[in-house]
Amino acid sequence: MKHLGLDVHTNWTVLAWVDAESGEIADPYRLDNTELLAHLAELLADGGRVALETGSRSIFLARQLKSLELDVLVVDAARLQPYLAARRTAKTDRNDALSMAQLLASGELDALAVYVPDEYTEELRNLTRTRLHFSGQATATSNTLRSLVRSQGRDFPGVLSTKRTQRWLDEWEPTLSEHNRLAVQELRQAWAEAQARLKRLDAALKAIARRDARVARLMTLPGVAELTAVTLVAEIGDIARFPAAKHLRSYARLVPQISQSGERTHTGPLVKRGNRHLSRALILMAQHVSWRQDLYGTTLKRRYRRCRDRHGANPAKVALARDLCDIVFAMLREGTEFDASRLPRVGARAA
Repeated sequence: MKHLGLDVHTNWTVLAWVDAESGEIADPYRLDNTELLAHLAELLADGGRVALETGSRSIFLARQLKSLELDVLVVDAARLQPYLAARRTAKTDRNDALSMAQLLASGELDALAVYVPDEYTEELRNLTRTRLHFSGQATATSNTLRSLVRSQGRDFPGVLSTKRTQRWLDEWEPTLSEHNRLAVQELRQAWAEAQARLKRLDAALKAIARRDARVARLMTLPGVAELTAVTLVAEIGDIARFPAAKHLRSYARLVPQISQSGERTHTGPLVKRGNRHLSRALILMAQHVSWRQDLYGTTLKRRYRRCRDRHGANPAKVALARDLCDIVFAMLREGTEFDASRLPRVGARAA
């Protein structure tokens, strides 16, 4: 059984393989990417495993290799580097490929593997992340325009999206100097174009919500619309890959860093490794739930209020996001909708 290590680049890939049964080690060699799939299909006709680092082409290549029914392992590049550095005397593509093949054969890379989303999940991620990009672009443009207006001693009568503000800008714009008027026109046009893109992306999200049962179920959560629901589905992927809710919380970067030595244990800030897009969606959902009046009387809101009073609003929102993460995990695992009546009530245990 051959174990292959791939060092992937834009136009070529360096390969090395180790035969675990015979102990044979092949000299690393370079291959054009157009010939890679056919070569691997022939080389691993009798079975084998392939390992490659995370990178811009890794997920796409891994899905192509999986379509050939190959056992593919995509490894976290940041966590892999110490293993490679301990084995090489020089940083070369050949050494990296050979070291990956040897580590794969010894079983040391399995703990470093990352999730490879399927094509549908990748499409959802591209859609929601593109929407986030243009939303940030529209906000930045609006802030720049507001700053320009204030530099002239004026201010918007409301938010930029209202008709009242647009009429006010139409009347105020002709009174400006030539260069200021040009700057305002360009900013307004850029903001309008970003809004048009957001409208098209939102229409696509609504279409997904109508046909994806997981998105429809998550939309029963308080304050969750199409964008948040699709984001949760896209960033979580296959819920079966999380053995328990605590693993999903860790993936969502909602658990603290812990440093323990002997009898001393230090709890630090939140972990940085994980999915920042999932973390953002859960924190925003927690912020909305913290405003909800219909959930008063539940232990969910009581824990939030206690944490807010003791530690402040931001730590309380993180704690609430952890609780919501557990609820999302249960809904996706069991395939059920949100039911507020199932939330524990304050005083229910004593009764």
